[in-house]
Amino acid sequence: MTDMSESKISQNARAFRAQWSRGIAVVTAEVSCTPDRVSILNKTCSSRGRLASCFTAKVCFTAQFRPTALVGPVAITYTVTLDADLQSSRVSSRGQFSNSERTLQKDLSVSAQPQCEDHSVYVQDSSDVMRFFALRVDIALREPDSNPALDAFSTTAWDVFIPFSKDCGTDDVCVSDLQLSVKRTADQSSSSPMLVSQKNRRLSFTVSVTNKMENAYNARVTASYSKNLFYSSVTQPNNATEVKCTSTGRSQSLSCQVGSPALRKHQTV
Repeated sequence: MTDMSESKISQNARAFRAQWSRGIAVVTAEVSCTPDRVSILNKTCSSRGRLASCFTAKVCFTAQFRPTALVGPVAITYTVTLDADLQSSRVSSRGQFSNSERTLQKDLSVSAQPQCEDHSVYVQDSSDVMRFFALRVDIALREPDSNPALDAFSTTAWDVFIPFSKDCGTDDVCVSDLQLSVKRTADQSSSSPMLVSQKNRRLSFTVSVTNKMENAYNARVTASYSKNLFYSSVTQPNNATEVKCTSTGRSQSLSCQVGSPALRKHQTV
């Protein structure tokens, strides 16, 4: 009985010494983005055959070791998540990596010298350009029992926030001036009353919106119609500008987004 107890104590002691014989690594991450603002109007990159806004995220890692005689490296796995920070994550991301996903995971050996990697981020068209674009970095040991171990009391997650550029001058405040024009179709006189009959059941209008000043984001045209009418369709402009219309049947109203994501200066839709 005594021999068995001494053997168990000896095994625990060896395990204790093995645990404390592992070195400790404190890994730090730094993220920088080029350019430091995202412009969704200037599309200089190609993603899946389409022009897209983009920026480059440079992720750099360095490590400090204890004891200081330990020079590393430490083998880690890091994950980069788009449109996510330390508190929350959007349901759908406004950006993606070259793998067409919002997350990217890679293995890296980190030493005392900075280890940096560049990642291209492609920003999708979005009406939400008022909130910052967030990028989160998480690290973990590649092998849980590897040596050295990560310091249990050090940070293993970081985030960075990239603002959107509204392209509205040095103050980045957009002052727009929208002018609306509504005309009937060519076969209808603008001065005559509109008559709906069995032979003339279709009412058509040409609606134009012109922006005289700085970029107008999330510009919309709304219309209401009587209960005896219903919305049929919208003809897209011939200048490659997309118009999205949504009809609410219960309230007999129509809302059309024009110039998504922005109606530019001197642009007419």
